[in-house]
Amino acid sequence: MSRKKVGGLLATLLYLLACVAPQSAYAWGDDGHQAVALIAWTYLSPDVRTKILDLLKKDNESLAMRNGQNTSDSFATQATWADYYRASSGQYGPAYQQTRNWHFVNIEINGGRLEAACPNYANLLPATLAFNGPANDCIVNKIRQFTAELMSPTTLQTERIRALKMVMHLVGDIHQPLHASDDHDAGGNSKQVSFSGMKPGNLHSYWDTAFVRLIADTPKNIADKLIAAITTTKIKQWSKSESNPSTWANESYALAKKVSYGELPNPRHGSAESVTYQLNQAYVNDAREVIEMQLAKAGIRLAAVLNAAFK
Repeated sequence: MSRKKVGGLLATLLYLLACVAPQSAYAWGDDGHQAVALIAWTYLSPDVRTKILDLLKKDNESLAMRNGQNTSDSFATQATWADYYRASSGQYGPAYQQTRNWHFVNIEINGGRLEAACPNYANLLPATLAFNGPANDCIVNKIRQFTAELMSPTTLQTERIRALKMVMHLVGDIHQPLHASDDHDAGGNSKQVSFSGMKPGNLHSYWDTAFVRLIADTPKNIADKLIAAITTTKIKQWSKSESNPSTWANESYALAKKVSYGELPNPRHGSAESVTYQLNQAYVNDAREVIEMQLAKAGIRLAAVLNAAFK
């Protein structure tokens, strides 16, 4: 079998794995994650860009993406690696079990607190690599741990590459409101929703992909549109918390409470077992506005983190 056919089969397999795996840890989809990376790229210093590209050239863990690309094809596609790595050993395989919880923190909408949702695993045992840390850790601590590895001159090259790819991805994830909130529904995965002109699905998937695609049709076009609206004032405001993922999680939680969950209309009962939330235009408009802001914030903050780590 040719390499091209093998690559195509692998991409198809990974796509199917992603489709059947629980979705509570898939934020923004490939388009959103690449858009975040492209925004960050715009605000990286030339010297940092060079250092990052030199490091990523040594990446030997490239994975096939569902669209036929490889995660190592560009700086932007590397932002998707963490999702494909998790799916690489199959549903509930070792990669999935080890890393799935790292992509979110479930702060309960009613009375929840970050401190209760995210146990303090931030201080790893001596000589423990962040990638070998506790599987039940949360996104806030993982961003801190992987960022610390990027900042340390003693981090091994293989771990540094993984840390870079994880930071690129997780900074995006934490800005998705349903990755920092929960209503006893797996971050919106068990709430079925529909909207005119969109395929029915769950609330989480709408925020991950369906609403993102309302912004533009490609990662580059999404990034270009959002960059055009980023002002110097916004950069200064968003960068104040460049190294504080707890702040980012609490911001996302507040947006989930206000919009993602707070503006849901009353559910429509199709049967005793079937409940669907029929979204209205006002909800979709507000969701799109939140997503545009959160993608832009994530890009600016990712640039700030990387500029500090690779200076």
